[in-house]
Amino acid sequence: MNRSKSDKNNSEEYSSSIGFSLRDVFAVHPRIELSGNTSASVEGCRGVLEYSKTQIRVSLGKYSIQIKGRGLDLRCISPTSLRIEGFITAVEYIM
Repeated sequence: MNRSKSDKNNSEEYSSSIGFSLRDVFAVHPRIELSGNTSASVEGCRGVLEYSKTQIRVSLGKYSIQIKGRGLDLRCISPTSLRIEGFITAVEYIM
């Protein structure tokens, strides 16, 4: 689908008037949900980089997260999401 130059300018003009671009609205951003200190759900992950009972490191594209704790276990894993259970003591973002 070809977009004319005026369509692109209209889109940019609209984006600047509302304060964010439409590309930002439809972008897929990772989501991390903690349930107390015993469960973490991560959506938008790109793979497990490191796994042990005391830490799990997960790739989220441009950055990764590291979850530390005791008795950590991957309970559910799919190509884009996972669930970690155990006693979580820290969540760290790594650039």
